[in-house]
Amino acid sequence: MDIEKYKRIKELTVKSFRTLENELRVRVNDSNKELVFQLKKVVNPKSCAKVPVHNWYYLKESYSPALIKKLIESEIIRKPEKRLLDPFMGAGSSLLGAQWLGIPSIGVDINPFFCFLVKTKTKWHEYDLKEIKNFVEEIKKLDTSKKAEIDPPELSTFKRIYDNETLNELLRIKELILSEAERKGAEFDFKACEWRGDIHFNLYWLAFASILEDSSLAKKDGKGLKIVRKEPKGRPKELFMSKLKQMYHDIKTIKSQLYPHRKAEVEVINGDTRKLKEIPDNYVNAIVFSPPYCNTFDYTEVYKVELWMLDFVKNYEEFRKLRNRTLRSHNLFNSDEIKRWKQEKDGKWRSGVLEEIIEFLRTERLWSPIIPDMVQAYFDDMYIATKNFFRIMEEGDVAIVVGNSAYAGVVIPTDLLLMKMAQELGFKPKAIYFVRRLGTSSQQLKILKEAHIRDLLRETIVVYSKE
Repeated sequence: MDIEKYKRIKELTVKSFRTLENELRVRVNDSNKELVFQLKKVVNPKSCAKVPVHNWYYLKESYSPALIKKLIESEIIRKPEKRLLDPFMGAGSSLLGAQWLGIPSIGVDINPFFCFLVKTKTKWHEYDLKEIKNFVEEIKKLDTSKKAEIDPPELSTFKRIYDNETLNELLRIKELILSEAERKGAEFDFKACEWRGDIHFNLYWLAFASILEDSSLAKKDGKGLKIVRKEPKGRPKELFMSKLKQMYHDIKTIKSQLYPHRKAEVEVINGDTRKLKEIPDNYVNAIVFSPPYCNTFDYTEVYKVELWMLDFVKNYEEFRKLRNRTLRSHNLFNSDEIKRWKQEKDGKWRSGVLEEIIEFLRTERLWSPIIPDMVQAYFDDMYIATKNFFRIMEEGDVAIVVGNSAYAGVVIPTDLLLMKMAQELGFKPKAIYFVRRLGTSSQQLKILKEAHIRDLLRETIVVYSKE
């Protein structure tokens, strides 16, 4: 790449950031090093690994439940008097964090597996330790060498990431859960995303989901699964019993020591944040979330093994439909979907800064030709979602953990653009807090360094309010 190209990239990027900063009259707050350190600590997914209940299954993209407490204690947001909303709840960090502070909360996600996951976690206080102990004894007696009577999902990935013996062992565990559920009159309600009849089967189902990756030859890596091991981390039966014992210990500890009286109401909706018809006006007075980043990651792809093995999707058509309902932050839509986007007239968000970036991207040889349309569609979707936030929110604060993206060397100021659209819809900009610099491909990193714009590829917490 020649010097003139680097110069053009730098000029466009810097101009985009400076224009928005001047219009919003806001600068990124990174001067308080102690606050930056504390925020980075609770936003980093690694911080979730030791959090009881949350670590039953946490997403590699999630922040710690402790973020809610930190935001309130640091007076970044006001403590909600009504309830807190997380419109992209993922693993349920915000809902757990609010619950442990005694704050009622409501979460929304399009992914049914995530909804099941959060419902299971936030009902930690309802599980009976004796029931869990008895189920572990049943697992001990399970003969995993026998051939499973149920078939594996038709998803071809299963044959690539599991050997025959491991896959059969997983299916035997699934069989046992299903047969025990039938014996006890429990049934999975796919509309509600939870087991009915015996709440403990939510726990067993989640424990099963949590071992699927470690039982495989793959791990979640970026946009999907990557084969990284010659053999699994452990045998499914041992991993499953270990997870159940961890759950047992967590429930015992948290009930007796940590939060014995904090059982604030939690509501979970399997729905589309761009609609939110289920939530009435002025229903919440705090919103804390982390949306999918504009980085081409498709979370139906990343978590497809769980979706298929737990029967949330049963065939490729159902999988495709779920993918097409997700926020348009990825490039795995088909050409018909892209044509439909271009014909849409409602819900379009126009920004001179964004249009200039997209026009530049259309002139570049990108690894996917869909990227310019995807970038526009992403902000269109976030605009519709933000309109909903204004409707359902009473006076209060919004905090968004979000990362900027880079294509062809140009950094997209996602944090500033989200604040700008919120301002246009009636919200008042408050602050942007720096959390950390984000990684990227070696090719992108080289361009960013040569253009001297590396620090703009950042993760921040965007804060605005409704007064």
